[in-house]
Amino acid sequence: MRSPMRAFAAAAVLLAAAADGPVRAAQGLEWLHVQIENAGGEDGGLHVPAGAVGALLRMAPDAVFEDGQFHVGAEYAPALRALRAVWRQLRAAGDGEPVSAQHEDALVRVARVGARLEVHVEYGGREAQGSVPAAVVEALLSGAGDTLDIDAGLAALRALPGEVVHVTEPDRQVRIWVDDSPGG
Repeated sequence: MRSPMRAFAAAAVLLAAAADGPVRAAQGLEWLHVQIENAGGEDGGLHVPAGAVGALLRMAPDAVFEDGQFHVGAEYAPALRALRAVWRQLRAAGDGEPVSAQHEDALVRVARVGARLEVHVEYGGREAQGSVPAAVVEALLSGAGDTLDIDAGLAALRALPGEVVHVTEPDRQVRIWVDDSPGG
């Protein structure tokens, strides 16, 4: 682990202790893990106490993160509106029925399969597939206007131990999971 990553991990642990307090520490701590595997071999990972994620985001300027809400800003507001429209269509569609959306040069197809969303994206001659729990998407999109409800999204993540998100691209894989192990 590189030295800046160590400093970040140490700060995350301290923030988790401050955010969750001794009661959570005594009950066991949930960890959020992100693992990135690149075809070129430059892999990376991050292991953060789940309680620290919200605390870390609260360190962002109020213009970006306030009261548990992440403001995406004018540049990304159209994409967020498109995402909410796709989510409304998915909730109305049957299980496994795909919904498609075109945004700029990307074609996005999403299908709800049980409690998960299966996502297929084609952009610039490349493709990516991903899987994410519908409960996390629902929670994030519960924010109003140009915001994502990060606190609700984190609560949904913490309620789903195990692999939460998996993204596969031609030259990279990203996994996000929650468990009680600090090392993943």
